[in-house]
Amino acid sequence: WFGLSAFLLGFAGLSLSLSANWAYAYVSPYIGNINPLLLDANFRDPAWGLLGQGFLEAYLLGAAGYMIFAVSILIAEEFPWWVGLVMLISMPMAGLLSIDVNSVWAIVLNAIMAAGPIACGIALWRMGE
Repeated sequence: WFGLSAFLLGFAGLSLSLSANWAYAYVSPYIGNINPLLLDANFRDPAWGLLGQGFLEAYLLGAAGYMIFAVSILIAEEFPWWVGLVMLISMPMAGLLSIDVNSVWAIVLNAIMAAGPIACGIALWRMGE
């Protein structure tokens, strides 16, 4: 139950972050015409806009869920140890990097965040062979 609830928490957080990215790409031009302050996603500025707060909450929820899921992977020993280690390290490392949202480095941030779920998928694929 611990692993299932952690997975669902992480999945919900990453699904919300995908929704926030979609909203930033397709809804933000319309919101920007109404009120540009709602779009402020500068994480270095304490007065974030609504979309910036949505990004932060979604990423934190996803990171917390996947870190707890990584702990459950290490405890249960059903997956290889490196899967839990990659998941446990990649999320805090992505959170500690101070990367500007509108830069090319955001691609690196997303690749680091995806390393844990990709490692889990690779392990599941190898287990099915």
